Amino acid sequence: MGRREDVPSVMNAYDIFVLPSFREGLSNTILEAMSSALPVVVTNVGGSPEIVIENKTGHLFEVSQSSQLADLLDSLMTDRKKLQTMSEDARKHVVENYSLETMVNNYQQTYRDLLGITKMRA
Repeated sequence: MGRREDVPSVMNAYDIFVLPSFREGLSNTILEAMSSALPVVVTNVGGSPEIVIENKTGHLFEVSQSSQLADLLDSLMTDRKKLQTMSEDARKHVVENYSLETMVNNYQQTYRDLLGITKMRA
């Protein structure tokens, strides 16, 4: 699909987001999918386990395990209630933990901790 400016509308057309990567960092694509209220099914590599809460916001599967991927997708597509709950939980998780404000606050707190600063100076 190449570079897109309409990622939210594309994501809203999906029921589930799948990313079968061999390698991954902290994936913005996974965060975008979850912020679009999509449960994710992604390979258990890189930063993915830090983002995905197994069986709550999505599923992790092992690299090259296509049968495991198929089973996870089948289970989500046959349990629409679980799919809906995961969708809601995925969105909530990203908003609470990966919003720009949260990320900035976390970085600031890390720097304060490293510097031994307990209060911000005005």
